[in-house]
Formats: sequence, C-alpha cells, structure tokens
Amino acid sequence: MQKRTEAKKTLKELILEIIGQNKFLKKENLYTEIELMMHYDYYEHKANTKLKYAINRILKSLKDDALTQEYETDFSVFISLSKKGRNKLRQMQLSQSAKPLAMQWDGKWRMLVLDLVDEEKSAQDALRYLLKKAHFVQVKASIWVSPFPMEYMILDMKKDLGLSGKMMLFLIESFDKDTEEKLKELFLLSDNKKK
Repeated sequence: MQKRTEAKKTLKELILEIIGQNKFLKKENLYTEIELMMHYDYYEHKANTKLKYAINRILKSLKDDALTQEYETDFSVFISLSKKGRNKLRQMQLSQSAKPLAMQWDGKWRMLVLDLVDEEKSAQDALRYLLKKAHFVQVKASIWVSPFPMEYMILDMKKDLGLSGKMMLFLIESFDKDTEEKLKELFLLSDNKKK
C-alpha cells in the first residue's frame, strides 16, 4: 500500500489549504481536488461516499467555527476562508515547519512596530503567537525584530487582522554596532550574509 502524499496533514488541514489557495472555491471542486491529492490506494477499501461524508463534516465544523464562509448561488455553493480562517491557516503552516520561509539572512533587518491598546488583547495574543512562530523576537514592548525575509507574510497578517494603522514594518540596513552584534548573537547569524 502506498503512503499518502500529505502524510503529516489531517484531512481538515488539507481542506483548509485547498480553500486558502482560492478566493472562492466551488464545493464540488473541493471533493475532486481532495480525491486527486490523495493516493487511490489509501482509500481503496473505503467507499467514496465515506470520504465525502468526512469532508462535509469538516466543512460544517469549519463553518460553525467561523473559519469559512459559504455563498450559495442557483447553480453551486462556493466556499472561502474568513479572516479568522486565513489566520488559522497561517498558524497551521507556521506550526508544520520550523522554517516556514527562506531562513537565509539577506543582511537586512525587519523591524515591526505595533501600536495596540489593551482593548485589542485578542489581536495582541494572536499576533504575538504568529510573530514568535515566524522567528521574530520582541526587543521592546511594541517592537519586534527578525533578520529573515518575511515581509509578505507580515503584510498579509496586517491586512487579515485589520491592523492597518496600528502596525508598521521597516526594512533596515543596519543598527548601531552594539545592537547589531546582540541581534546577530540572538539569531546565531554569522557575518557571511548573503549579498
């Protein structure tokens, strides 16, 4: 028997990823795409209706948890991720890999400045979790730093969490010598940075 190509992913994680790759996905296309992604041998002894039943249960759970939204038309049902769902997908992807993106230092620093008030505690907690997973380090109360090129992920987070006026990302060539040395030690970086 062959192993699944997505051996470490649950069916729920696979469904979230597939939906996340599309702005709107036809529900019927989701079934087809999952069947194509799974090896036939894995489901050889299971009826196809059991797989569809499992997918439908997961879709109901995702909708109940406000991770997805469904849009019904006369001809089909379309599914998309909600903001909460995109955040969950990003957390899942960061958790699946210790190195979610290229971890080669390009010689530049990413400095993130946050301006969140205490009333935004849930956004702070979600953001703190994601930043730690993305290898950012909190250097001051509202300042986070990373040497890794993750600007696009941070900008997506900013948009998804609705933090447009409350979050600024700076790309910095260098800090003062003492600060830069401490940051290099913290991130275990050598002076042989990629040019």
